[in-house]
Amino acid sequence: MIRAVLDRIRAFLQRTESIALLAFISTYLIGFIYPIFIHAERMYFLKYFPPMNRLGADLSYTLEAATQAGRTPPYSPLAKVIFQLMNVVPWPLVYHLFTLLVVGMVIVACYWIIPRLARYSSNVVITLIFLAILGSYGFHFELERGQWNMVVMVLVFASLLAFRRGHANWSILLFTLAAQLKLYPFIFILIFLVRPLLSRKNLIHMAKLLGLNLVLFFILGAGTLMRYSNMVVRYANSPEIWRGNHSIAAFSELVNTYFFSAPWLFPLLALVYLILLALVLAVTWRKGLAFDNKYLFFILVIGSLIIPSVSADYTLPALALALLYFLLDTRPEVRWRKGLLLLALSTTVFLTHYSYVHMSGLFQFLRTNKLPLIYVIALLVAILSVVDNRRIPS
Repeated sequence: MIRAVLDRIRAFLQRTESIALLAFISTYLIGFIYPIFIHAERMYFLKYFPPMNRLGADLSYTLEAATQAGRTPPYSPLAKVIFQLMNVVPWPLVYHLFTLLVVGMVIVACYWIIPRLARYSSNVVITLIFLAILGSYGFHFELERGQWNMVVMVLVFASLLAFRRGHANWSILLFTLAAQLKLYPFIFILIFLVRPLLSRKNLIHMAKLLGLNLVLFFILGAGTLMRYSNMVVRYANSPEIWRGNHSIAAFSELVNTYFFSAPWLFPLLALVYLILLALVLAVTWRKGLAFDNKYLFFILVIGSLIIPSVSADYTLPALALALLYFLLDTRPEVRWRKGLLLLALSTTVFLTHYSYVHMSGLFQFLRTNKLPLIYVIALLVAILSVVDNRRIPS
């Protein structure tokens, strides 16, 4: 009897679709059903992120700053030009159109771009992760603020797809747009490397990409670029300290301010991430994997979330897009031991979708900054990179 049950469990853990389904259901029970309907005496919905008085506050501020002399939003000169053009559309129509754009980009990423990047496809996995994104507090946070991190991540995925299909110039344009809207996409420049590293193709592609971005930084003159650079430095030196900012800098300051003095925490966390990144890069190099493999891409997504000093929880849905690429690029049938690792990875990603406000009772330990969960995800990705490639001859 027990053996038959174990055999069924193992068979269940050998399919990526069932793994995604179990992770989706279990985290829904932990993050929503339990705190709302089981833990308390009555149903009570809390504000699961701190809303501002005006919908689209970040977008509104950026649009206003882009048109006022002497004010420079913390975005590139090209982004300032784009925001100036957006001011042609009256508020709140521009916010409504922008919201539809963000939702539309997520649909395109989940159902068109990422399935074409991966080796396999599964409508079950795609739909589960798509629904998880739509219902996540990070995505609602993004829409409420009028942020565009999902647009940036979809542009990165689209640039990779264009690169894979031989459209190098389109890839450069899409990636440049992403890097000009937000600065952190520059970390993904590694995925465009091909072997040998000093090949003519590599050098030309990187020269075009970096050259175009350098020219665009001067599009409004050196003065605007200097103000933008000073703004970036200011944000880097003074991270916003609250549990909704999951950057390494903010988490370290949070611990130092409210718990105990730990000046060693920031360099330790940075070192741990660099070690995990180096491990995945070593596996990529020794096993002859392409640099746009699912392990390196996932680790870079994590880096884009924790390296910037200001990285609010509205960036968390990027983890779900990375997970979708990871699962679709994995064989639909796996060994049950690997299935356990994939279940742990998927569950941890889905746990980041629920607000710290709702975590209570047995799961109150999750009422913390999301950085510890993100590091668990990074560790699992690094372990999977080693486990999956240990038998592949170098």
